[in-house]
Amino acid sequence: MSNQKLNIFIDVLRNSDIEMIEENYLLCDEEFNKLNEYIQVLKRDDFHTTKAKGDYFEEFIHYVLKCTNIFRSMNNIRTHTNEIDIRAEFTLPAQEVAKYYQFEGNLTLFFECKNFVRKKVGVDDIGKFYSLLATSKKDIGIIVSPNGITGQSWRDGSGLCKKIALIHGTKILSITFEDLLKLKNKSLFTILKEKVIEIEEDFNIEKHIKHHELEGKL
Repeated sequence: MSNQKLNIFIDVLRNSDIEMIEENYLLCDEEFNKLNEYIQVLKRDDFHTTKAKGDYFEEFIHYVLKCTNIFRSMNNIRTHTNEIDIRAEFTLPAQEVAKYYQFEGNLTLFFECKNFVRKKVGVDDIGKFYSLLATSKKDIGIIVSPNGITGQSWRDGSGLCKKIALIHGTKILSITFEDLLKLKNKSLFTILKEKVIEIEEDFNIEKHIKHHELEGKL
């Protein structure tokens, strides 16, 4: 996008409300039907090799990211310590839109693809992903899987994600097939924002503290 077109886009953005912005980042019928086809193939899980299944899953996530018009992505980026399934950055227009959803425009996201058809992602895989995020100095990472992560509240995988966010400030978000099937009516911006709010508010102990009437007087 040229600087002139980007400036025009920014001017239009300033005069748009969040509902108008949201509509521009929803999947059309054709894109949604293709997304659903990918999911049905992955659910059947009749791939001949683990590599074929993994490659197809990553192809699927690249397709989703492209359709959302939010990210440009690369896969299988190798660092000195590990391999990143998918690395995504906001497109130039999305960098401006991201601010309306409380994201930094220069945010880089790592996507970890786990096609566990018959189980959820557990603490071991979450721990390994956190190690990669910490080494790469990234504050947000996304695990995409059919069924999400193990546990609820402060237990198992869910609890580990909350503890990592509380102690280290790194947010590991879980996106499921159910979440992706909402992209016809809800943008990926909104889904990610809701996931961030969910993990932040669940460990915000300040809202549960009742201050003593003598506080500040002693």
